[in-house]
Amino acid sequence: MAKRGREFVAAFGALLRTRRLPPLFCEAWTFGACLALAAAAAAALPAPPPAAPGGAAPGAAAPPASSSPRRAECAAQRPLCCAAVN
Repeated sequence: MAKRGREFVAAFGALLRTRRLPPLFCEAWTFGACLALAAAAAAALPAPPPAAPGGAAPGAAAPPASSSPRRAECAAQRPLCCAAVN
């Protein structure tokens, strides 16, 4: 989903620029589309598993918020969305 979305943003952003629209409009549309794409990708990820009953062991560090490998991959690709269209 993220890859197809990024390709769409790049293609449609290029189309907007060929229509000679104001550069700030094109930039604002691209930025908004990238934010919407990132939100949709994050919403598509599975929720993290619930904590064990009784909580973590005393002294144990809490896992990072992005402990899911898929979530980390998505976060790593977010900057690519906007970089691909500039």
